[in-house]
Amino acid sequence: MTLRELRIPIKLYTAARASELAFNLLHAKDLSRIEEKIYCPVDDAIIDRDELVRGFQVEKGKYVTFADDELANLTNELIEIVAFMPAESVDAVYLDASYHVGCELTSADAYRTLAMAMGEREAVALATFTLHGKEHLAMIRAIETPIADGEILTRLMLHTLFFAGDVTPADGLDEAARGTAARDAVDLTEQLISEMQCEFDPSKYSDHYRERVIAAAHKKLDTAGAKKSGARSARRVDLGEQLRASLATHKKPSRKRPSGSRKIARGAKRSMSLATTKDGG
Repeated sequence: MTLRELRIPIKLYTAARASELAFNLLHAKDLSRIEEKIYCPVDDAIIDRDELVRGFQVEKGKYVTFADDELANLTNELIEIVAFMPAESVDAVYLDASYHVGCELTSADAYRTLAMAMGEREAVALATFTLHGKEHLAMIRAIETPIADGEILTRLMLHTLFFAGDVTPADGLDEAARGTAARDAVDLTEQLISEMQCEFDPSKYSDHYRERVIAAAHKKLDTAGAKKSGARSARRVDLGEQLRASLATHKKPSRKRPSGSRKIARGAKRSMSLATTKDGG
């Protein structure tokens, strides 16, 4: 991270990640998982991933390719602080992902100095950097975290921001909000707000939809049993059980040979199959 001539080695750690439900796409006929293939329409063939390159369309139908090292050379890994401003000047609609900003022992003094100065001035930093193949605008802010013995630790957090062109304008959405509301209705609403007002405690809230889906999935498993995939899998079968079943279903052949039959020549080849697996074993 750079602030004019000052350089502070830092590390970014993901601060928040959504817990998404993981559904797999299955073939309805046999419940086997589908496979996504990469298809080339020119060759009319399925191709491997190692045959792919990154292409950028300069004009319609005209592409140039880039190797990974070429793109790496165009990446700015420095988080460059370009300005400071009050935190309230950044509208929440621009906030995207959040990261903890850590430092190394060699940069601890500079890190603490910047964090304390930003905290005392109640200012946030505006910065630019490249991450995951995209340049980002970012807001860096100082936060205070209680630690042992009542000591307060001042550290930094980084929030990536959307660019102005990424935010959808609210054109035409304000027509219904024009005019004024009745005073008595506003007073009653303010009373309701006062009764429900509290400090934000995220531990009180959870993803109820996710919990209901997981509970329903376990209920399906307990009541009806999960549907088995149609994919073939080898399963060991008891050989003795198979032999006993064979003896029970086949009568013992008579010792008397019918007329005209011939003895099997001694030493003639015979074949015997003992199935030890089902489904293609």
